[in-house]
Amino acid sequence: MQMQIVDALRLGERGKASNLLLNVGHGNDSLRADDFIYILNYCAKSPDPLFVMETWRIMDEKEISLNNICSLLMVQALCKGGYLEEAFKLINFLGESPGIYPVLPIYNSFLRACAKRQSIKNANQCLDLMERQMVGKNEVTYSELLKLAVWQQNLPAAHEIWKDYIKHYSLSIIPLRKFIWSFTRLGDLKSAYEKLQYMMALAIGGNTYVNKTSEGKLYSSRLDIPIPSICELNLKKLDLEENKHSVPSIYCENLDDHAVNADQCTTFGLGVGEVENVRMDMLDIHISQPVMKILRWSFSDVIHACARLRNGGLAEQLILQISSYDILKEPIFV
Repeated sequence: MQMQIVDALRLGERGKASNLLLNVGHGNDSLRADDFIYILNYCAKSPDPLFVMETWRIMDEKEISLNNICSLLMVQALCKGGYLEEAFKLINFLGESPGIYPVLPIYNSFLRACAKRQSIKNANQCLDLMERQMVGKNEVTYSELLKLAVWQQNLPAAHEIWKDYIKHYSLSIIPLRKFIWSFTRLGDLKSAYEKLQYMMALAIGGNTYVNKTSEGKLYSSRLDIPIPSICELNLKKLDLEENKHSVPSIYCENLDDHAVNADQCTTFGLGVGEVENVRMDMLDIHISQPVMKILRWSFSDVIHACARLRNGGLAEQLILQISSYDILKEPIFV
């Protein structure tokens, strides 16, 4: 029956699909949440938030308990369709229902929609709920919060996210890429440059966790273990609603246009002499194509920001750094 409903939806026969759904609800008293997964999966991909709400109503009438897979698919469909208020009501309902414990990907999916639709109000509602229910957060959560901070041009929030992130995670290439992108968009070249040097150190040391999917998308292969919610961690401290000090008037505080050199690499444990040795040793180091691609993207981000902010000194230093590493022979402007 699920296949027939999905086929009807694909053909645009919504009336037929609704009738079939009613028949499913009226004709079987032993239905479970799994009996609706195929329908909800189609609605999440389409997206079709209206049919999701029809399905939810039938499941509620039949007193069918939602599982985490169905909940996630329903939230994704509602979010993709722009029904953020309805999606939040569903998440809140799940959190208050006995025996149901919404998993972190459900909240992350909602935060992703908030970032895409630039809805600070809904994001803060979600953060409040996550705190009350002690959901915790993982690297995906940080990524979505960064997007919100960038959209709002809230540089202090981005720095708070960075401080909170490094308390709980060791540095990794893909998260660093996201922080570099964020700081360049927020006009903080000093922080972007610093994170770029961290990235180079990881690439040189071989401490990378990057793989490629069959579709060519890059992803981190290290295990993303959620950080438990504890008293000292309060996501609301990021203060995403406040933007009184969003971007500083001086973009590169304490960073002279012509004074960016290897000395700054001491911030991640490499002295000046070690930096020179690293450059000499680069010829013997093999760095994977996925990591090289991320390096080029991040160098490109910082250099583009240098052009936008008229920081020719830093751009020159970056180009010199690129030319000293044979691994970056390919053009970085992608």
